[in-house]
Amino acid sequence: MNKAKLFKTATILLAVSFLAQVATVVGMVFLKSFLMRLGVLGIFFEIHEYNGFIFVALILAHLFFNWGWISANILK
Repeated sequence: MNKAKLFKTATILLAVSFLAQVATVVGMVFLKSFLMRLGVLGIFFEIHEYNGFIFVALILAHLFFNWGWISANILK
């Protein structure tokens, strides 16, 4: 896979990971009692934790793929 396809894939996965983080936070904060009654609150915490690691890795990949632009425009 070439660098452009990897960049597009990483960007899409980063967006999905971000949305998953937001969804789990919304669930844990606003739906806590409902999720506790269903017995799935712990699953939300697990998803949020593991997805956080994935999210950080994807941010680093995003920085790697955009380093040329960052160094040309921000780190002048």
